[in-house]
Amino acid sequence: SRTLNKMGPDRGGGAGSVDKDGIEDTTAKHLLDSIGKIVHDEIVKNGEAETYKNKLKGDLNTASGSGRERGGAVDPCTFKYNKLDGDARGKRYPCTNLSGKVEVKRFSNKIGGQCTNEKMRSGGIGACAPYRRLHLCHHNLEKITDTNTTTTHNLLAEVCMAAYYEGDSIKTYYTPHRLTNEVTSSQLCTVLARSFADIGDIVRGKDLFLGNTQESAQREKLEKNLKDIFTQIYNDVTNDQTKKAEAEKRYKDTDKNYYKLREDWWEANRETVWKAITCSDRLAGAHYFRQTCGSGNNATQASHCRCEGTNSDQVPTYFDYVPQYLRWFEEWAEDFCRLRKHRLKDAIDKCRGGSSNDKYCSGNGFDCTKTVRGDRVFVEGANCIDCHHSCAHFVKWIDNQKLEFLKQKNKYNKEIKKYKNGAPSSSSRKKRGASTTNYDGYEKKFYDELNKREYGTVDKFLEKLNDEDVCKKNNDDEEGGQIDFKTVHSGKNSGASGTNDINNKTFYRTKYCEACPWCAIKVKEEGKWKDKELKCAKTKTFTKENTTEIPVLYPDKEKSGVLQKYSKFCNSETGAATGGDSQIKNWECHYEGDNNDNCVEGTWENFTEKETVKSYNAFFWDWVYNMLHDSLDWRNELDNCLKNENKQCIIKCNSKCDCFAKWVDQKKEKEWTKIKEHFKKQKNIVQVGDLAAIMTPDIVLKYVLQDGNLLQNIKDTHADANDIERIEALLDEEKQKSKAEAGAGGVTEQKSIIVELLQHEGDEAEKCVTNNLPEKCQPTKIRNPCSGEKSDKKKYDMLAHKVAADIHKKSHEDMLDRSGGGKKVSLLKGDPEQGQYRGSNGIKLTGGICNINGQYSNAGNDESKNPCNGKGDGFKIGTYWKYKTEINMSDEYAYMPPRRQHMCTSNLEKLNYASVIGSNNVNDTFLVDVLLAAKYQAQQIITKYKENEGKQGLTNPEDKKTVCRAMKYSFADIGDIIRGRDLWEKDSGAQDMENNFKKIFDKIKQKLPPEIQEKYKDDNSVKFTQLRSDWWTANRIKVWNAMKCATLRDEKIPCPGMPVDDYIPQRLRWMTEWAEWYCKAQKKEYDELEKQCSSCKIKGQCTGGNRDSVNKCDKCKEACEAYKTKIETWRKQWEQMEMKYALSYLEAQRNYAGMAIFRTDPDYQQVFNFLSKLHTQNSGNSIYESAAGYIHQELPYTQCEVQKYFCNTNGNQDKYVFRR
Repeated sequence: SRTLNKMGPDRGGGAGSVDKDGIEDTTAKHLLDSIGKIVHDEIVKNGEAETYKNKLKGDLNTASGSGRERGGAVDPCTFKYNKLDGDARGKRYPCTNLSGKVEVKRFSNKIGGQCTNEKMRSGGIGACAPYRRLHLCHHNLEKITDTNTTTTHNLLAEVCMAAYYEGDSIKTYYTPHRLTNEVTSSQLCTVLARSFADIGDIVRGKDLFLGNTQESAQREKLEKNLKDIFTQIYNDVTNDQTKKAEAEKRYKDTDKNYYKLREDWWEANRETVWKAITCSDRLAGAHYFRQTCGSGNNATQASHCRCEGTNSDQVPTYFDYVPQYLRWFEEWAEDFCRLRKHRLKDAIDKCRGGSSNDKYCSGNGFDCTKTVRGDRVFVEGANCIDCHHSCAHFVKWIDNQKLEFLKQKNKYNKEIKKYKNGAPSSSSRKKRGASTTNYDGYEKKFYDELNKREYGTVDKFLEKLNDEDVCKKNNDDEEGGQIDFKTVHSGKNSGASGTNDINNKTFYRTKYCEACPWCAIKVKEEGKWKDKELKCAKTKTFTKENTTEIPVLYPDKEKSGVLQKYSKFCNSETGAATGGDSQIKNWECHYEGDNNDNCVEGTWENFTEKETVKSYNAFFWDWVYNMLHDSLDWRNELDNCLKNENKQCIIKCNSKCDCFAKWVDQKKEKEWTKIKEHFKKQKNIVQVGDLAAIMTPDIVLKYVLQDGNLLQNIKDTHADANDIERIEALLDEEKQKSKAEAGAGGVTEQKSIIVELLQHEGDEAEKCVTNNLPEKCQPTKIRNPCSGEKSDKKKYDMLAHKVAADIHKKSHEDMLDRSGGGKKVSLLKGDPEQGQYRGSNGIKLTGGICNINGQYSNAGNDESKNPCNGKGDGFKIGTYWKYKTEINMSDEYAYMPPRRQHMCTSNLEKLNYASVIGSNNVNDTFLVDVLLAAKYQAQQIITKYKENEGKQGLTNPEDKKTVCRAMKYSFADIGDIIRGRDLWEKDSGAQDMENNFKKIFDKIKQKLPPEIQEKYKDDNSVKFTQLRSDWWTANRIKVWNAMKCATLRDEKIPCPGMPVDDYIPQRLRWMTEWAEWYCKAQKKEYDELEKQCSSCKIKGQCTGGNRDSVNKCDKCKEACEAYKTKIETWRKQWEQMEMKYALSYLEAQRNYAGMAIFRTDPDYQQVFNFLSKLHTQNSGNSIYESAAGYIHQELPYTQCEVQKYFCNTNGNQDKYVFRR
């Protein structure tokens, strides 16, 4: 065993004011530790725990591993931990991470803790786990394999093993950390005490930190291990017959969490664990921060982090009896003050030249000795870009720190309220896996002690955080400002980080990062910087040819977590919040010449001193960094959703994925396109050198963004080591993907890594949306008046779209197997930006698919470049639905929706297929023509619906729902046209499209790698049915997004999610749509009937009498006859569809595949398969057996008037839709 030195002088801050109860409140740290001592002494030492201490106390000399070989020592510092289950430096080394690597350095000047709610247990929401806790050495506890025979002695050995290596890890990294943080680092004994307390919380089942998905899985495993072990220890304790009843009464737990037993075990063994964590001669001169060895006025300060002499069995810290959240809050404050001073010094060095004070740069990267903002003269200093980088990082960090502070501040009041008036409130947290009794342990006593004093609200506690030594030392810098946590405002009036609150600079963005003066330059006089006033504010014009407008989406800095930061953007109907809530800021970049290329938030025309200005260089790299940073945050946020290969329902995944997809579209289509456009306006890119002829702006940009150059620029720009490590891994991953795709023939053009990344992010977004369709979650339950049951009060699941989602899932998986060559991205997926267009002189699509118009068409004539050319009106209420020979359709039972009859497909009908297949990128080129048709069809739906309804706008929610349904029907019809299974097969336009598609898909197949072509060798050689089906599955999301462009314009029609209607047979979709539009026509006719008959009816009967009454009744009778005639026309159509549906469902129900009656139908197999799956999902209910049941289940609100049921049974005769 090691020798302990005698106690040295007081080096830890000593004692402060101590009240009669022993509460010392010099700082928050002193306050927490001294209350912890009271809690320890009263609850543990003086309670029943002492009764069982000897039974629970472990003996290291008795501990053994799985091989029953003993460690051979009582001292935890000399115990042979490699004798336990597995070599201590092997698989069970406590300080390895999930990948088996030794964890990172334990202290950092760049990386903070973890405050994300998702990474905390429910009781930890609002807490912030310190960086130290993230890498705590406890891996061996997760890897215990023999939990059934583990005794209290073996458990002690395992806990001591974790503590021993944790202490060794802390001490190893402490010395270099101390050198760079000489006056601000925590005392070593304090750091060890914090880890000691966290280990105690893990043992007692109170630890709040879960970590990411993989870490939380290990934490659950660890907790299970401990529950199993304490079950064995419980059995041992209750085996003593003399104390059996008392022990069972104290420790019995039906949920087998044994929290009270774990609490007592920790008290019995904490002394040994403390010795294990303080095993090192390197602790010489290390003292605990207050005098805790002994008691009262005779208390002394621990040396070597241990008490000595008669108190040698005493643990000097009581942090393990302080609620973990409060310990972490105090540690967070101390770490914040340390990091703030460190980062502020970096800003001083980069913006003022440090102690030499020889430069004056603005946070935007301009030299304030030459820049005059009022004259719009901006000069980038030689080293001022470093100031911009430092300030950008400091501002982002300080903004986030305020959010973390406010979360913890708010949690304080919530926690304290649980124990107001001496008892937990009804909202008091139950431990995970809550027992039949709510055991609060030491926490209740601790909060009781806080409530007794002046700490019932957070303000007094915040004062004590201010008193931490390291926080006081921040006050030395005049411009940095004094730290005062108590008076920090949380409202928006104080700015995102307190910037506008000049009286409190705790979260101030610092004067060093402010902009240059408006009408002055900085000059140095007598060693001090002063303003030299100038006349300015000249008017200045900018040529539009060198000016680029760039919209940039920014996160909400008041929120934490990437999803919350972009919630306004994602929840708005247009994809971007409007007005004051807009998260999109418009920038204007203007190139005037070499070293004069700047960007303003707003416009140069309306430039004032309030607008932010950056050089284009700074703007460019800020955008790249922020995009990459957000990309990583999205991957963490969507980890479970992206891995949902089985496509099971994960709550909220669909909305999360939809938000991610919007973010990708904004960054790729709207922002990067414009940033790249401005890059090409720089005239100084390719003027000199032998390579000038080939060094185009695109080549230069690709070189600038090569992974090595890109990473170095990010390192120069943003010094967050954690971000850099993650971004480096991300870029390497993208490089490997690009190589793999190039090898598979999937990439035909050299692209910058940013383009590659954004494309892959788009693929990930599509995968995320596809794997997490809303239909996979619990179906909506509704009542169905045509269910076939005697009572219509029962609710049934809406299942058609759920079945469609299942079919889509299988189709998507099969498509990837065939067209992806085992990869996760199909080679059939098109890229609209790579398309080529007839007569376009090489024009490329830019700015996203919403910019597609007729100039990007390959139609054979100019008129047909408009897909709606020659099409009629498909949205007149009451229009007769045609069938069979009336519309050149061979099917006898399907009725053509006027919407389908007049769909905007002229560009596809008149497509110059030679132009398409003659392009280098036939797949991409063809896709754009499909997108063009889809986009114009959606616009046509809105326009025609408004015209026929006589409305200026669609403000009625029902109108918006109708338009959304029509869009989904059209989307699905486009899918059927592409896949060659549209029921309207004899129309000349349909036949023209079919002939074009056969030739185009023949060429698409030829362009695929041979191994992919082989997978389509059994495909129909004429129609290419399977290839076309896979092409649609690969590109359908882009088609839907093109249609949604119309909803983002003036009308702002919500049509969220990714529909699966294209996997419902066209016949069933048309039948549902028929019912909807019949009801619109019936309502219109019924309204007219009421108008004509309302004045001549009394109690439903026509009145007689005078001539005027007779005339009115005659008009009513005429109206009745007209109503009957029109309804009869619709009724006959319904009977045809009803009969067809009933027989088709009967076949599927009885599995009569191939029944001769409908076997020749072009969609026979598709309908049979769908209805078979629907019947299976329906689990024996009769709701889908009839066409009426199907209609009311899938279109519950038909909008029919008075007579609104499609069945004439169950007492519905009076409400039958065809009642005359």
